[in-house]
Amino acid sequence: IWTHQHDSHGDCIMSTLYTDIIRANNSANITMPAGQTIIAPGHIVQVQSGVKRDTTAMTGATWIDIGLSVTITPKQSNSHIAIDASVAIVSAGTSVSSLRVLRDSTVVLPDNPTSPGSRSVAMYDNYSAGNGYNVHSNSFTFVDAARPTGTTAITYKFQIRSHGSGSTYINRSSTDSDTSNYVRSTSHIRVMEIAQ
Repeated sequence: IWTHQHDSHGDCIMSTLYTDIIRANNSANITMPAGQTIIAPGHIVQVQSGVKRDTTAMTGATWIDIGLSVTITPKQSNSHIAIDASVAIVSAGTSVSSLRVLRDSTVVLPDNPTSPGSRSVAMYDNYSAGNGYNVHSNSFTFVDAARPTGTTAITYKFQIRSHGSGSTYINRSSTDSDTSNYVRSTSHIRVMEIAQ
């Protein structure tokens, strides 16, 4: 069943199709023209990703960017953004490192833990007890349903800080000798716009 409206010239300007089944005519695929998107609640509208392949070493209790980020421009003003990521990290000596995720300048992970008191608020605390071989993969999935409405570009990024004595390393072990006993890794982030 079709419903439609016409402009003052008699041209059709809007149509609604009511149907139970859509089937391809001469092939197994139904193709959308480039630049057009089907918006269906719960479906993925678009996917963007970022990767960090180099290594980083840092010390200090100030939050700093680690160089892992991704930007997405929502196509729908009220969509949610699903995030999944994996960060390869290790702390040396007695250093303990903490991770967090920001949406532009707003911290979105950790997401307001209850009664933190004087505790550090972060997603993970990484402590390797001086083991120079370790590299830990910190992975998570999160849905940012509280993002501001609109279709302005959004950047998600990671920050890190450490406390204690020693350094924190991204994508490498603390010793990082050039032998097969040690690991170099990569860190990734992927964001998916979910229609509502």
